Amino acid sequence: MKLKYSYLFCIIMAVSTFNTVFAEDLIEIYQLALENDSILNSATSRNLANQEKETQVKSLLIPSFTLNASLLDLESFDPNRPRNYATGSLDPDIISSETVTTSNGWAIITNQVLFDWSKIHQLRQAEKIVALGDLSLSIAYQDLILRVIDTYFSLITAEQNLIFFESRLARTSEQLDQAKKRFDLGAIPITDLQAIQSQYDLALSTIISAQRLVVTNEDRLAEIIGTRIGNLSLLNDDFNFSLPEPNDINHWIEQGLSSSLELNASILQSEIAYDSYLAIKASRLPTLNFSAALSNTDSTVTRTNELMNNPPCLDSPPCPSLYLDSTSSAEDLRYSINLSLPIFSGGLLSSRLRQSSFEYDAANHDVTRQYRALERSIRDAFLGVQLGVSQINAYTQAVRSSETSLGSTERAYELGSRTTSDILIAQENLINAQVNLENVKKEYLKNTFNLKALTGALNADDLVALNNELN
Repeated sequence: MKLKYSYLFCIIMAVSTFNTVFAEDLIEIYQLALENDSILNSATSRNLANQEKETQVKSLLIPSFTLNASLLDLESFDPNRPRNYATGSLDPDIISSETVTTSNGWAIITNQVLFDWSKIHQLRQAEKIVALGDLSLSIAYQDLILRVIDTYFSLITAEQNLIFFESRLARTSEQLDQAKKRFDLGAIPITDLQAIQSQYDLALSTIISAQRLVVTNEDRLAEIIGTRIGNLSLLNDDFNFSLPEPNDINHWIEQGLSSSLELNASILQSEIAYDSYLAIKASRLPTLNFSAALSNTDSTVTRTNELMNNPPCLDSPPCPSLYLDSTSSAEDLRYSINLSLPIFSGGLLSSRLRQSSFEYDAANHDVTRQYRALERSIRDAFLGVQLGVSQINAYTQAVRSSETSLGSTERAYELGSRTTSDILIAQENLINAQVNLENVKKEYLKNTFNLKALTGALNADDLVALNNELN
């Protein structure tokens, strides 16, 4: 069984150390996350896309210019005799004619909106969309800090718990060897041996579960930073797990309601929905536009006539010309002021107006929900920090007491005044206290950073301050 455990441990460690980067501290991991996190990169790209909306709407309010150019080369052949325009009869001297027309031209067209109130509202909406994009990007940076903190200390906690479980397994293995020898000598009943064997099997199963949890958290961290990480720095033993400053829940709630990024983003979304409603409502108003066009066209027409042999017109009157050329040139300037007033659109505008009104109502309800959820989350995080400080103090003392209790129980067992069950219970108490202490430390840090994020106060400086507390 020991061979099986060692073989499995080697496989898991080989997988977990594949393509591993050894980072020194939390800041280095955060820098890797800034470069490689897909969620942050996606938020950055979406923000850049939102920045273009304001430019697009502004372009509708400034003059637009269009240049058109044309070149025409047309050849036509008429196999019939043309008619004389004076008499209306067929021309007796021309068999057929061929016409070549060549023309070229250009035109410059400009349009300018003079009055369109709906586009004014669209511009205001676009400005708020840009602001919302910046705010969403700030939220993404906060979220990245929280995810780095969570995955970093979840991995540390999993590794520390694995060390505790390995220590219990080694201690249980020694006890099992001793119990087998004492059983062979008849010093203990088989029930004691079976109890220790059962505890060893349970410890081995716990080791495998803990190793799986370590690999899982390594994968979670690698998902953020793009590579696997090893050799994480731990918190200093003298780290001060302090209460929130100030230790007043109402202060944190007031700060959150005024500075929360998520709440401000929800309010902006409501304002954007309202601007959309106003833009659709303003589309019922008349619009005034100016347009002008300057154009120039040059053309040349050449007509070639095929005359009859010995036409009767050789003497009198004169024969038709063999070639006829004509040229023309035209320059045109047109401008207009156009007034447009929508009268009836089949109910489309009314339907869109009702739709935007409902969307605005929904956005307002989202703001109300965000207010309530924010206050609840701040209260929960604040109380979580307070609870964490209390639990850390309690479990720290529990670890000291359990270590003392286990030592005294083992010495009493050697003297015969304690049983195997007493040792197993003392070991289990120690492991539980150690594991619980690591877990509440992680939860304390998560609640502390989450409390700052909910109030809009979390930034990279908080990460640097925590990094300075790592050994």
